[in-house]
Amino acid sequence: MKLVIDANILISCLISGNISGMVFSPNLELYGPELLFDEVRRHKQEIMHKSALPETDVDLLLLLLEKQVTIVPAVAFSSELSKAEALLREHKKDIPYLALALHLACPLWSYEKRLEAIEGVRIVTTQDVMDLLKQQKTSHRNYL
Repeated sequence: MKLVIDANILISCLISGNISGMVFSPNLELYGPELLFDEVRRHKQEIMHKSALPETDVDLLLLLLEKQVTIVPAVAFSSELSKAEALLREHKKDIPYLALALHLACPLWSYEKRLEAIEGVRIVTTQDVMDLLKQQKTSHRNYL
């Protein structure tokens, strides 16, 4: 399953420690705009504080995540930026994520409730992703 992942999802996964089962699933193809990890790193102190992880562990997890998420340069989805901006209006920080989801024609994995009302892009929550992964695992088991 191809998904654009929002920085808040990665931050939440790092804080909760619940990254291995989902973010590293072989059934997910994760994509993000080039600003994704800059945004996550701006919250590094918060991640360390809330997760009680030492800085070296957070740095290592970020390196692993960078290998898991395909970063797409803005130039690749620049044709969708004006459409994303028009759809989002005042929520400028989400424009690259929405534009990339439009470009890749795939869902956006985000907690942002206001994005759910936008037509043309499917927004999935962490629970949606967990349910889909569970379904895939069950259907694969039934196939065997």
